[in-house]
Amino acid sequence: MAINRFALLCLAVCPFIHALPQSTDLCDQGDDRNAALLLLQAKADVLPRTRRAVHGFQHPRREAAFAAAVAQVSQPTGPPTANETAAEMSGVALNAAGDLEAFLSALVTNTVMLIIFFVVASVLRQRYPLVLSGNVIADKVPFTPDESFFGWWSASSRLSIDEAAHYAGLDQAMLLSFAEEAMKLLAIVGAPLVLIVGPLHCFFGGGRAGDDNLSKWGMANVVDEHPWLYWLHAFIVWIVVITTQRIVLGAMRSFLVRRNAWLQGMPAPRSTTVLVEGIPEERCSDQKLREYFDKIFGGAVVESAVVIKDTTQLLKKVAARERVQLALDAAVFKNDTEDIAARKQQLEMVEADINAEKAEIRRQSAAPGLTNLTCGFVTFKNRRDAELAKMMAFTPDADEFTVEIPPDPTDII
Repeated sequence: MAINRFALLCLAVCPFIHALPQSTDLCDQGDDRNAALLLLQAKADVLPRTRRAVHGFQHPRREAAFAAAVAQVSQPTGPPTANETAAEMSGVALNAAGDLEAFLSALVTNTVMLIIFFVVASVLRQRYPLVLSGNVIADKVPFTPDESFFGWWSASSRLSIDEAAHYAGLDQAMLLSFAEEAMKLLAIVGAPLVLIVGPLHCFFGGGRAGDDNLSKWGMANVVDEHPWLYWLHAFIVWIVVITTQRIVLGAMRSFLVRRNAWLQGMPAPRSTTVLVEGIPEERCSDQKLREYFDKIFGGAVVESAVVIKDTTQLLKKVAARERVQLALDAAVFKNDTEDIAARKQQLEMVEADINAEKAEIRRQSAAPGLTNLTCGFVTFKNRRDAELAKMMAFTPDADEFTVEIPPDPTDII
């Protein structure tokens, strides 16, 4: 067995010795990748013949490993060793003749899907008004949309960003504002590029794209050293940069105005409450947290302090109560007196378990740790102290006592 392995090693190494001069010439030419590819290909070609001569059979797994190594050298990662385009390095195919038909087909498909989505939304709005028109029913809208099939479309176009911020919240309004600014940017920048610059490429570019009709609308149709189109693009680049900057900065200024108005109009107690995260374990109780902030501010400035509790077991019992309540409602609907009595007794037992769990949580929360988590809410007596707390660094550790604006009450479970 040792002699056979030695013979196999010798037969495998010999072809590499003969291949060295050729690979050396390639390396001298600066093409290391081709040299490595040549060596791997030689090894992949010789070893199967060597195995058949020595053992009389092949090893598919080893041959697959050699093939993978050859493929890895053929398409390496990292910086290129020769002049390659971005498409060649990333493996993305360039536009070619016939791609225009594929582009138009995709455009038609997307348009049809958009129409289908509009129709589906209109149908669902009329079939499920509580879900898709809940704010209209609750009278939490600036105006009532038309009840027609596409009445929501005209109402959406009439709605302003300020009205959306007032009735739906600033976050939802900023999402709409982002979509509006993106459409504005596409209209101001994209439309002239497609309708003006595109025809210039197509009719005055020099026909470099050949039969590729899709590329005739872009820079691929402009020949090298064109007398004036490249100068035009240098001018267009600055137009795009300046226009984009003005739109983005204008949107930022509008956001700051709305943000300041939202902060100033925030009602108490949310305006005087802060979210505290990273509370050290020795401060993880309502009383300890309140004492700490009163000490920091030098007086009784805290109205209330609440550390978040671990209510995992309580939530399980609450879920059990909901299941029993559903069963009781079903028994009432069926008018099953025996089942109703059994479900009521079961509901009383579950309620007792919930009350006992609440009492246990209150008992354990009196001391740091145990059921107390490392985050909580602190409500100050005035907003000035709450704003100061958001700007302060309480300890050298940046992860301790991090104070932030609390989330919306509707976002807290």
